[in-house]
Amino acid sequence: MMDQNLEKWMTFLKAICDSPVPVEAEAEPKSDDEARKRDKIIYWSNKKWCGEIMSRFVQKYGNVRWVSKTEIDSARNIQSKYLVPFLETFVKALLRRKTHFVANKYTYFAAQFVFYAIKTEEMFNRLNPLLEELLLDVFLPMVFLTPKDLQTWKSDALEYIRKQEDQSNTNLDLKRQGVDSVVLICKKYAPDGKLYLYKFMEFVGIVLGNGVNPRTGQKTDLVWKQAILHCVGELVEQILSVDEISMQMETLLEQYVIPEFKNEIGFLRATACRLMGAYGQIEFKKPENVQAATEGLYKCLLDPELPVRVYVKSIIILLTRA
Repeated sequence: MMDQNLEKWMTFLKAICDSPVPVEAEAEPKSDDEARKRDKIIYWSNKKWCGEIMSRFVQKYGNVRWVSKTEIDSARNIQSKYLVPFLETFVKALLRRKTHFVANKYTYFAAQFVFYAIKTEEMFNRLNPLLEELLLDVFLPMVFLTPKDLQTWKSDALEYIRKQEDQSNTNLDLKRQGVDSVVLICKKYAPDGKLYLYKFMEFVGIVLGNGVNPRTGQKTDLVWKQAILHCVGELVEQILSVDEISMQMETLLEQYVIPEFKNEIGFLRATACRLMGAYGQIEFKKPENVQAATEGLYKCLLDPELPVRVYVKSIIILLTRA
């Protein structure tokens, strides 16, 4: 009886997730406020609740190592019968974000489901052919600063700092989920046997060097640059553990990070501080790079924008203690 009831509920939930939404609900919103209002309309709200339920299922039953011995058979059955089909649904929703609007809360739970699916062998193998697309076209753009973020930076710097640094409140944090997914995928190997970290850093080099997204041929803006550099900072442990990549980090810092200390855009100066904090302890071969970075950091101590001053002080304290 329990299995029959579960099957009915799963069929019902999947029907909601797979159901189409009106054209106007998938149109690009004109503002952040409009995007937030879309989360509350019935079509996206229903999908969001289904996504949250299935996210909890995959966290509990997605891997037999996560359950007790008495639940192993049930977990295997739930994974093959329900979680795998839902994986296809959520990947489809995430990829649809490339061309259509998908509500943020539904996106969050779809991304969270995929995040935990990557940690399981069976579902990872199914996902692997699509992971490069998800990494570069879906999860990386989730890290972008939003117009609301940029407005908060200008109008309420303290609130901006609180939102960016408060790790205790990660509920429905789309940006945090994007970063976590990028970091996780970069630990995995692609079907061609190449570490995704290499693919990501190759993409980073092209975008930073040419200002063009090689996957679309479209020009990238400063928000792209900030998101990429932010992820490079989050990947510090992985990057420094791979000699072939870590040996190139001084060049990357020299060409694309140190110059940002002079950028008129505050969030890029702040990003430069973060990157130097993450990679400031590497062995620099050019003394002039150390000098330029040091001058940039100390100049930011007197920066006119509060978030930059806060970030650089914490970085200097960290480097001084090292």
